[in-house]
Amino acid sequence: AEKAKSSMDWITKFAAKTPYELAGVTEAFIKLKSYGIDPMDGTLTTLGDTASAMNKPLMTAVATHTR
Repeated sequence: AEKAKSSMDWITKFAAKTPYELAGVTEAFIKLKSYGIDPMDGTLTTLGDTASAMNKPLMTAVATHTR
């Protein structure tokens, strides 16, 4: 339960400083975790920056990264 709370706190803070909605960030976080990728190690930040620069949804970058 503590890990889940810590993850949700991180997701909430991440979403607050990005143009992405909380639900989208949560979905991206879960997708990366399900593939064994740690979103908190900078991966989600990099994917978010890339998606934003290309004017694409966050999940597009995540889906491309997890193929």
